[in-house]
Formats: sequence, C-alpha cells, structure tokens
Amino acid sequence: MANIQPIDKNVHANLKLKNNDNFIQSANSHVVPVVVHEFGVASQEFPIVFMKDQNTGQFRAIALLGLKPEENLFFDVKGWKGDYAPESLHCFPFLASQTESGSNNVILCADLDSELLNEADGESFFNDSGEQNNWLAEKANRVVSLVEKNKLTQEFIRTLLDNDLLVSQSLNIKLEGEEKFTINGLYVIDESKLNALSGDDYLTLKNKGFIAPIYASLFSMQRINRLAKLHLKK
Repeated sequence: MANIQPIDKNVHANLKLKNNDNFIQSANSHVVPVVVHEFGVASQEFPIVFMKDQNTGQFRAIALLGLKPEENLFFDVKGWKGDYAPESLHCFPFLASQTESGSNNVILCADLDSELLNEADGESFFNDSGEQNNWLAEKANRVVSLVEKNKLTQEFIRTLLDNDLLVSQSLNIKLEGEEKFTINGLYVIDESKLNALSGDDYLTLKNKGFIAPIYASLFSMQRINRLAKLHLKK
C-alpha cells in the first residue's frame, strides 16, 4: 500500500530521488493512464482505449503497454524502449493533493514507500539552504499541470459518454505459436456513431477541441499489431 505524504523540508531534508529512465514502476503494468493532451503523440506508440472502474463507474483513458496482464513491452532494465512515455510515468512517485475540499490550492506529495526514494543515492530534494532544488520545483509544476490535464480528460470522456460514443470492445488476439486469447474490459470510440452525429453535436465536439484526440484514439488501434510484434520478440 502506498505511503503518500506531503513533501516537507523539515522532515525530508535528506531525501533523494534515484534515476528512473526506465520507469521501473511500470515494469509489471500492461496499462498506463494518459491525458487527452498527449493522445496525438501517444497514439504513435500505443493503442489508446478506455477502462471503467468497477467500483466507482468512472472511466479513464489508458495506453496499452502490453497484450497480457503484467506485461509491459516497452520496459527494459537498460531503459525505456519506446520513443515516448506518457506524462504520468514522468511524475512518479509524486502527486498533488488539494489542501482542502473544493480548493484550487495543491501541495506536492510523494509515495515514500517507492524504491526510488532514499537518503543515499540520487538527486537531493533540497539544497543546503533548505530550498527546493530546481528539478523538484519543475517536477511539482509538472504534477500540478497533470492534475489540470486530467480534469480536461474527464470532460472529454464525459462528452463521449453524453454522445454515446464509447462502446465495450473485446480484442481477440492470435499470436504465432500461442493459443488465441481475448482482452476484455476495454472501451473504444464507436466510429459509426461518431459519423452519425448531427451537425450541431459534431460542431460542439470540434469547438471543444475534441475531434483531434478522438481520431488519434481511433487511429491508435493500428498499434495493436505493433504490440503483437513486440510480444513475439520477447
């Protein structure tokens, strides 16, 4: 279980962050959250689909990193094998927390149980004067930015749902030398329903800037073949 705590210079003065070029936290993850702002570039690497939380019913946008649970085809101990890594991977083990319910003020937190954090090796959180080092300030800005991008991503998903554009999709995969298997629990954008939208509804999507990410998600499904090829090379 994660040990999330606010970063405090009086408590974490000696804390350091190890290098994480290979995004080790994703080693056993076949999915990673993505935000709508990165659909265009992420679609060049990964299939972008949607998943529904069975407990809350909330949808989230994800990139598929592998074809099977706990399979990340882009992870390597020597370094990330893709040309692009989603923003959420860059933020780990940091996240932002609101100071109080409904407030726009956030504080930087970290998972102190992360293997990336220690007091012996890596980049120091604070300098000798007790001030945040530049890299930590930049990381904090990135984390806060991701929070705002997640808000727009949720608006994007709500708009898809309001227009009945998300449909459950099972992917049937047959790889050379392996038995056929099915990936369940995914949702994709229904292109036929998109094309059947009224002019006004389509214009609303356009005015919100949602047409480009919609098509990025649709085109990204071609990356399933890439995942299959990577899987066979393992």
